[in-house]
Amino acid sequence: LAGNRLPYIDEMVNLLVAEKLGDVPMTEVTRVLAPKGVAYLKQDGEWKTTVKPRPKEIDDWTHFLHDAGGNAVAHDTVVGPPRHLQWLGSPRWSRHHDRMASMSALVSANGRVIYVMDEGSRVSIQLPSRWTLVARDAFNGVVLWKKPMGKWHSHLWPLKSGPTQLARRLVTVGDRVYVTLGVDEPVSVLDAATGEKLHDLADSKGAEEIIVDGGQVFVLASPDPWELNTFLPFHNTGDQARVRRDFAWNEKKRNVKAYDAITGKRSWGHNNKVAPLTLTSDEHNVYFHDGEKVMALNRSSGDVAWSGGKAGRPAQIRFNFGPKLVVHDG
Repeated sequence: LAGNRLPYIDEMVNLLVAEKLGDVPMTEVTRVLAPKGVAYLKQDGEWKTTVKPRPKEIDDWTHFLHDAGGNAVAHDTVVGPPRHLQWLGSPRWSRHHDRMASMSALVSANGRVIYVMDEGSRVSIQLPSRWTLVARDAFNGVVLWKKPMGKWHSHLWPLKSGPTQLARRLVTVGDRVYVTLGVDEPVSVLDAATGEKLHDLADSKGAEEIIVDGGQVFVLASPDPWELNTFLPFHNTGDQARVRRDFAWNEKKRNVKAYDAITGKRSWGHNNKVAPLTLTSDEHNVYFHDGEKVMALNRSSGDVAWSGGKAGRPAQIRFNFGPKLVVHDG
């Protein structure tokens, strides 16, 4: 190697192999290595391995609102104002400004970024969608794997109108991914490193939201098909007002179901009205708003632990926004 600097941005390289470092110091090697990155170097006639540890100050973002508690604040002291691009991936443009966002959900854990993306043609929004689950290395953007998805929500849904629950259909914790691989599909458990499906959660078809916490998976499932399956656009533009006017939470009962996060074994179910985006949990209970009040279920048995007093709400809960329930020091 010539010179004393390596031509890489900080924390980008997963594997660095060098027989002779030349004038490059070891501090420069560790600078370019990503957390958990490996340097395989020949020193004094022997090959030696150095692994860069992951800083404890880096946090994961496992759910739509950070974690199962619903508080969208990371426990991360490394993050700060952006100073440069770490990496740039494709596609560079979404499919259309006036229709639904091309990215439905994004989460990150264990050095991976995992997201749901419409990779359909950018030539015309009228062409079919091609929804794909994608995993990338969080530090350098290398695509680790892609998995085609089944039917998703209509990509002709108007811009800035949700549907908000789509972002709650993807969770990653440790080396596992929990996702619905289609809008009416059950919850699938994938190997986060390879994308291989490990199993589906039994009786989880109709899942609208997923949270994972403390070794358990909690699924909010509807007994009916996705209620927006019949949506078709009326106009080239202007459907935002129609969404605000014509589409709202139907207030039918759903089922909150609990599963073991590793084996997938179901432990209990609870039937109730559950307002969108309100399913949360902590070490004691699972919480949700039933349209009138906050309720808590014992996370071990599913029995009602308590219910609160009547809480205010809009007359109708639309799909372009949603209520928010946060658990802190419960």
